[in-house]
Amino acid sequence: LFGLQWALGFSAFLFPKFSPEIRSILMPFHQYFGSSILCLAVAAALMGHLEKALWSNKVGYPQKNSEAMVVNFIGVFLVLFVMGVTFLLSKFSKESPAGHRAV
Repeated sequence: LFGLQWALGFSAFLFPKFSPEIRSILMPFHQYFGSSILCLAVAAALMGHLEKALWSNKVGYPQKNSEAMVVNFIGVFLVLFVMGVTFLLSKFSKESPAGHRAV
């Protein structure tokens, strides 16, 4: 999925042969699938962190050691990062501002 998203984004938005109309049609799909891939990647990372925290803590997970605390903070920061990225993606306007032409 990531390779397909990267290749389509590279060819559509950096390669000069695509017209602005085609780019404007592809932009919502590019944003949606890009944010979906990001969410799936972070979900996989969170599951890996959880598995590492559960299996490497010898005293039991309820008695958290310093490694478990680091894993928890990384998990919180990953979730906050994805929330920030999806918030920024939702704030992009689909229409050009008043008085400006689309390039």
